[in-house]
Amino acid sequence: MKLNKYSAALLILTFLAQVIGFWFYQSQLSATPAWLWNFVPDCPLYALLAVPIIVFGFPKSPITRFLIASGLAIYGSWTIFVLLLYSDYYFAASQAAISIVLILGHAGMILEAFLVMPKLGREKITALLAAFLWFLLNLKLDYFIGDASTHPWIPAAKLDTVILFTAAASILWPLALAFFSGKIAENKLLGKMREKLAAN
Repeated sequence: MKLNKYSAALLILTFLAQVIGFWFYQSQLSATPAWLWNFVPDCPLYALLAVPIIVFGFPKSPITRFLIASGLAIYGSWTIFVLLLYSDYYFAASQAAISIVLILGHAGMILEAFLVMPKLGREKITALLAAFLWFLLNLKLDYFIGDASTHPWIPAAKLDTVILFTAAASILWPLALAFFSGKIAENKLLGKMREKLAAN
């Protein structure tokens, strides 16, 4: 397979996002038990997992693709929500420019969710059950294991609101993606984007 300019650009942008993302999480990872590391850098992880699907077409498993699509949508929207919820902090003069870039980048994650989303058939119920179990486990580890909680370090105020949003997103995004999987997979604009981004 040969990369075209679009797939090459996606790879470069994803690489830069990984560098920035893991730099952002380095302090939290160093303070987190190693067995929980997989649950800390949510956005970099799902953005990285999306690339082989978009560019190279694998993995083929609809359930795996559905979990990755759900993760992209959940954590992309979570980041945008948190940036806006704590706008007094994240849009202060010293932070505003980077926060705008982060919103655009995480909106891109939501778009990637639609690009990797497969058409679900008989596996829809299994895929939904897997998503609910996986993302509710993430919810527990993010907020309910005390000092080892794995959510990104954010201001302590309004944390109950963040938890409610996370719980809702962890249920509603998988439901919406599963319910509309056929329309998403057959959307002409998304189809053209997939063709442009796929390696030849």
